Amino acid sequence: MAPAADVDPVKKQVEFYFSDSNLPQDRFLLSKVKETPEGWVDIEMLTTFKKMVAIKATVEQVAAVAKASETLECSEDGKKIRRTTEIPEGDITLARSIVAKGMKMEVVLESDTSKSEVIDKLIGFFGSYGTVLSVRIDFRGNGKAPKKDEKKEEKKEEEKKEGESEKKEGDGEKDEEKKEEGPSKVIVDSAYVEFSSKEEAETVVTKEIEYEGKKLSLKMKPRPFVKKDDKKDAKSPSVGKKRGRDGDTADNKKGESSERPKRSRTDEEGNKGNTEGGEEKEEKAYVE
Repeated sequence: MAPAADVDPVKKQVEFYFSDSNLPQDRFLLSKVKETPEGWVDIEMLTTFKKMVAIKATVEQVAAVAKASETLECSEDGKKIRRTTEIPEGDITLARSIVAKGMKMEVVLESDTSKSEVIDKLIGFFGSYGTVLSVRIDFRGNGKAPKKDEKKEEKKEEEKKEGESEKKEGDGEKDEEKKEEGPSKVIVDSAYVEFSSKEEAETVVTKEIEYEGKKLSLKMKPRPFVKKDDKKDAKSPSVGKKRGRDGDTADNKKGESSERPKRSRTDEEGNKGNTEGGEEKEEKAYVE
């Protein structure tokens, strides 16, 4: 079933952060959970994750979500949150996830919100084939869209070198406008889609599915979702890296992975990711 359009975005994101789909692989958030025997996490810290900032989540909203949730609970003072169930060991999403390739969507990455919109779109699409728990996309690893203006810029530089010396008043201003680079673009060709069960995922991969007129290649997920940079670092046994998100992910019932809180220095995307760990904090794709 496709996700309801009126789902509270704060509820969706918070429940995803602490879900079986995200928490066991979200190293940062998991480390925070394990800081105390009771598993309490500071809500104010949670609201600094990129995805939470994007939806303008407040401490009061998160506390209200936890109090009304079947899988979360809030401390008496309304400042902390935790799961109500045991955290599974390892990645339990692998057996019930598929890899869908062939979408070839050109995505303009203006913000984390843009990534969330793509993930929500795919959740809705695959939701017609089963119960989707999350969608994860590595927005950096799918490939960059062709830079249509790159050659033009090179020609301009050549012309300048060859002797274009005279310019009318006002040309300088126009040139500056042309030089301004717009939002980055990527080609999203594949995504990891997590269903509610292994049986459901196995049924979906047997279907012939087209996305916007393009036939998709569907296979069971062969390996953990890892970003390119993580793969390089994984070669060194002394360096541990976070699992890629983003894209996200990726959402719980449709959220995105947690992200590092904003600091004076640039945070890695994903979650302290949005991912969402992602949102890494990825961007994990929230339901990536």
